[in-house]
Amino acid sequence: MKNLQEILETENGRTFLKDNGVYLDTKEFADSLDRPRNANCSEKFVYGAQQLYLDYGLGVTLKIAALKELEQLGVATDFIWIDTDKAGSDKLITRFLWPGIMDESSKGYSVVSVKRSRSKEIRFVELDKRHIENTRRSFAEVLKASEIEEDGRIFTNFWRYFQSAVNLQELNLSTTYFLLYNYFDYTPRSMLSSKIKETQSFKNEVNRFIAQIDDVIFEANKSVERLVNADINPQVHEFGEDYLPLFVTCESDLRRQPLRRVKEGFDSYGVANCNCGNEMKFYLGKKDTLSADDVFEKENWSPDVTLPIYINDSYSGAVVGKSSALYGIVLNDVMKNVLGKDPIPMLVSPVDPRVTRDIGNGLIPFYFTKSELGMVSNLDL
Repeated sequence: MKNLQEILETENGRTFLKDNGVYLDTKEFADSLDRPRNANCSEKFVYGAQQLYLDYGLGVTLKIAALKELEQLGVATDFIWIDTDKAGSDKLITRFLWPGIMDESSKGYSVVSVKRSRSKEIRFVELDKRHIENTRRSFAEVLKASEIEEDGRIFTNFWRYFQSAVNLQELNLSTTYFLLYNYFDYTPRSMLSSKIKETQSFKNEVNRFIAQIDDVIFEANKSVERLVNADINPQVHEFGEDYLPLFVTCESDLRRQPLRRVKEGFDSYGVANCNCGNEMKFYLGKKDTLSADDVFEKENWSPDVTLPIYINDSYSGAVVGKSSALYGIVLNDVMKNVLGKDPIPMLVSPVDPRVTRDIGNGLIPFYFTKSELGMVSNLDL
């Protein structure tokens, strides 16, 4: 099945994307925007979103470049950092790579024990100072051998964040701000998914979704089938009959586990079973009165990839990546045909040759090889 890049190669593919609310031109996208539907905002407002990494490659950097360009066009922007995903869901959450020494198939430089942390949300992964120190020594030796700097000031400027952070969320957020400002002289207003999920408006939208979960599952699977029949990879699997859009973290071993719907007579429950043997069970209600209020009483819950649905009415549009552009079409079908919402437009981050030239190996390698003592780059983006 075709991925986004293959879809973009044909006129029919680009037309398909446009017909499904996916834009490819920043100015055209900006012109299509309306003010948010349920926010006290009189201006156009766009967000981007991404898991909170330790380092970032081209895809995420292009999202930030697109947001900066939109701000220059008078559009307000947010960036939502997903700190509620598993630490093991992407290797760049827990490690960074170094060109010439490592390649993308290697382990790179890890900042935590990946084996012990992979099933935990990054906000619950504590840092081991001994592990950090071992990584520091190993990486410092590579820098010295590469003759990148003689006095260590660039390294010290960067490594200070590793010394002060308590958990992986703090470390990744600090290095993210530092690296983005170093490259762009700009950082968008940032929000954390762990904070957004606790707002009442977000919870209300989750409950609206769950109240119609059977229709949601039917429509989502129909949309997935539509894309598959068009030879397009939807980037999301069909939803099972027991599907719920929520995860919970086990209080015993901090593993993130998906909730599934279990019916007992006329009642429904959200149930998750942890590897440690602990069962987490939450009352959802009867068929016509389902809600996740019982789940919300537990701080350690989090949403899945349906998050864009719950913030749709708070923004004018979204800057998306190669996967979220396609599963976003599935979510849009659910919003239109089940929830009665008007999906906001999506912009696939345009390719910027200057960003492409600089960030092929990541923002950390750029910082050490191109920046001057950690000061910002003067790229005119």
